[in-house]
Amino acid sequence: MARSLLRPSRDINEVIRGILGKAQKMYGIQIHLFVFISNHYNLICTIPDTKTLADFECCLNGNLAREINRLLGRQGPVWSDRYHSIEILDDSAMVGRAHYLMSHGCKEGLVNRPTDWPGVTIVEALLTGEPIRGFRFNRSTEGYERSQGRAFDRYEFATP
Repeated sequence: MARSLLRPSRDINEVIRGILGKAQKMYGIQIHLFVFISNHYNLICTIPDTKTLADFECCLNGNLAREINRLLGRQGPVWSDRYHSIEILDDSAMVGRAHYLMSHGCKEGLVNRPTDWPGVTIVEALLTGEPIRGFRFNRSTEGYERSQGRAFDRYEFATP
């Protein structure tokens, strides 16, 4: 049974955007389209090779699982399965995959338009041209401050 651990919220969305951006930068993946649903995500990206994709997915999924569990105060698996990739071989396949990805939420009857989805998606950035921003939180520094009993703002240890 699928768990809705990625259910959209301000904190979950920030963590997803931050980790996605960090992983993209680390592995040189060009992400064209994406949407994060309550229990999974879909990406359309260009990769240098399959090893890089595997490393990128390992980084993305591992870091997302740790942060989601931390935010929700839980332990255990976040993902019910490993990632699956489907090669897009031509323009027709790209259009079909893009339509599938962009219609998430609508086809399930959760929202009327793709712009209504409250989770992390590329839709708004495509329409406005505004970059997507997230935060990567420095958990080592945050943990040290906690251990010292200090009050802090978590954004004090965040990298945009």
